[in-house]
Amino acid sequence: MRSLRVTIVVLLSVVSGMLHDEITETGTEGNIAVITCRYSKGYESYTKYFCKGGYKDCETLLKSNGKDSWTSKDRIIMNDDTEQKKLTVTIRDLRMEDAGEYGCGIETIGRDPFTQVYLKVIKAPKPPKRTRSNPTQSSPPPPTKNNESHATKVSTNKTVCGFPLTK
Repeated sequence: MRSLRVTIVVLLSVVSGMLHDEITETGTEGNIAVITCRYSKGYESYTKYFCKGGYKDCETLLKSNGKDSWTSKDRIIMNDDTEQKKLTVTIRDLRMEDAGEYGCGIETIGRDPFTQVYLKVIKAPKPPKRTRSNPTQSSPPPPTKNNESHATKVSTNKTVCGFPLTK
């Protein structure tokens, strides 16, 4: 009886398809979160999906076509890398309401291999407050020794290339 239990546990582990049952990712508000779900050999050509919620109530957000593919919708990009056997999901411009349960799954007959994903979103730090400086009135520059100001003198003499114009 003991060997039967061990065999069932091993079979369930192999059939599950996803290498991790549960992962947690953390991102900061306004930035990106990258979620990587690995899967077992043999599932390369299967359709993969990314969904919001737990296994039983997961609402599909994106699906692959079962080949190396990029899929996107709104702020979410998904890549099914069949060579590396991983599904990578990137959520851009993270919002606090993005935090919660998600899942990566593989469409199969029967129970889908599934990895539960917990996404945590950290509130972005507020930028430092800018203080308004009170502009001080600037005083005119001090006069020179001849009591002249620093204003530019405008010449009324007309010249061309440094030679005076004569009438």
